[in-house]
Amino acid sequence: MKKGCLLFILFFGTNIFLYSQNIEGKWIGSLDQSTGAEKVPGYEDYYKTGLWKKGEVTHLLTLTFVQNNNKITGEYFIQTRLDTNSFAKFQFSGTIDSDTLNFKTTTKIIEKCRKGFSFCYNKTKLHYFVKGNYEYLQGEWIGWDELGNPCANSEIFVRRQKKEIKKAEPISVKHPQQIENRKTVILEKEFKTSKEFVKIKVWDANKVDGDIISLNLNGKWILENYEIKKQKKDIIIHLDPGENFLLLHAINLGRIPPNTASLSISDDENEERIVLKSDLSTSESFRIIRK
Repeated sequence: MKKGCLLFILFFGTNIFLYSQNIEGKWIGSLDQSTGAEKVPGYEDYYKTGLWKKGEVTHLLTLTFVQNNNKITGEYFIQTRLDTNSFAKFQFSGTIDSDTLNFKTTTKIIEKCRKGFSFCYNKTKLHYFVKGNYEYLQGEWIGWDELGNPCANSEIFVRRQKKEIKKAEPISVKHPQQIENRKTVILEKEFKTSKEFVKIKVWDANKVDGDIISLNLNGKWILENYEIKKQKKDIIIHLDPGENFLLLHAINLGRIPPNTASLSISDDENEERIVLKSDLSTSESFRIIRK
């Protein structure tokens, strides 16, 4: 049986997440296979060859998440702690189901191991909690090799520093002349529909440069402090009869000002694509008319 350096897929969950919890970005920590290895034949070679040391975690781990509503994609990078020349990087994808994230590896991007060793495929349920200034993901994964033979179970523990979230000011009218001392501008282009609900998608069609935005519909914030990506984020919105106003509010300017977001609006029959721009003095908005 080929021994597993490691590889992992996750199913993680907590009732704090749901669809609104933003887990995007890097989470850094460790993966410890040593306890589970005691129950699986063949793992004594890890200690004999110096790859592992008893009483210490076996691997260093970095998870990078991309989230689009209830869908998860991303990459993780894993290293053997005592031999950083033994490593692998994988892509994964999955979904958030209620309070659990089901997550599975899809592609092995790169792997480097000692001869006779390889990284294992696996599945995991991770739980989310906050302590002090950090957010944590912690749980157990179950692994197997390319032939389906079991790998030693493991414990995962990763964390990231909590982000400071600036809450947008409440708005009392559908289309204010100013938001946080910024002038608002309505584009000439508009979208007309007879539907009560439409779908909007938002993404960065240019070079991804760290733009963070909030979206406002008719005076209500429907998306806050979101870093736009190449991947499109879907949002279903409810339209009032008559005029509706969708406004882009820049939280930062990214690395390439101004803050620019590509949006599409569709009602299953028609679709309109627009680009909204915002800086620290002006926010653009778009009129949607429900007939």
